[in-house]
Amino acid sequence: MVVFALGEALRSGTHKAMILEHLRREGIDDRRVAYYGRTRAASQFGSALAALIGAAAVFWVGRYRVVFLASMVPYVLGLLLMMSCYPKELDGHLEGVGRSWRAVGRRVKETVRMSAAALKAQLLVRGLLGSGLFDAVFRSTKDYLQPILQAQALALPVLVSLGEDRRVAVVVGALFFVIHLATSFASSRAGWVQDRVASPSRAVNGMYLFGMGLLAVAGLSAWSGAEAGAIVAYLFLYVAQNLRRPMVVGYISERIDHRLMATGLSVETQVRTVLTAILAPILGLLADRLGVGQAVLILGGAACLAYPFVRVRDG
Repeated sequence: MVVFALGEALRSGTHKAMILEHLRREGIDDRRVAYYGRTRAASQFGSALAALIGAAAVFWVGRYRVVFLASMVPYVLGLLLMMSCYPKELDGHLEGVGRSWRAVGRRVKETVRMSAAALKAQLLVRGLLGSGLFDAVFRSTKDYLQPILQAQALALPVLVSLGEDRRVAVVVGALFFVIHLATSFASSRAGWVQDRVASPSRAVNGMYLFGMGLLAVAGLSAWSGAEAGAIVAYLFLYVAQNLRRPMVVGYISERIDHRLMATGLSVETQVRTVLTAILAPILGLLADRLGVGQAVLILGGAACLAYPFVRVRDG
């Protein structure tokens, strides 16, 4: 998992940078939010199909371990796609074996210098912190939805003739299929939503408050025993996160030199990872001491209180 996390951090920033560089070369970088939103929509649609396939695999075999083995197939296909179909011009100017190592050193020093200069811009730093905090809170709390879904799946008077694992796989798989279909649609409409808001910063800020408000509602619902309300609130939180994500990428990319795009977006991923590493054990401790609902409510409230420090503005 450590190796996977390292690879994912490097892949995430680089992949978005390649998309944005392609748009810049084509002269349509003003459409970055709509374009990236549609690429994310395709990813979420793939997750929707994966939920169904995973549920079918567990239903057929009766064990969860088959899902991990089956997931190797799309990873290998993705590797082959990366090796065969990406335009060579997106590799940029390469330095490495066969060239001067002094040139490599100069490139590294120049990247560090430009990165340090970029991080002095308050607007960019606020964008990185706001994006990292929202995603860290989302990632820290979303897995607490799984036990609630499992409990509700077992309580439903459907498929009672099946074993516990098969019942949970069918109901939870179907629900996550619906969730990812909804998030796919939301991501595809991110550009449309931002175009109808007065400014990019207002769209980003509004979605932050909306998402953290939904998190607080989910926590309050779970605390009061209204699990159905918590599930609905989490569903809309998934939608808000996938609607906001293309807007944030567009906002941050406007403030990073295109030569630093992969580095800058990887920094954003690292901010999210560090904040997740900090929040996850705190949330777990609160959940152990107070309960899941109270813990999620406290974290959502704290994120709302942090809004003045991560609020972005145009400029």
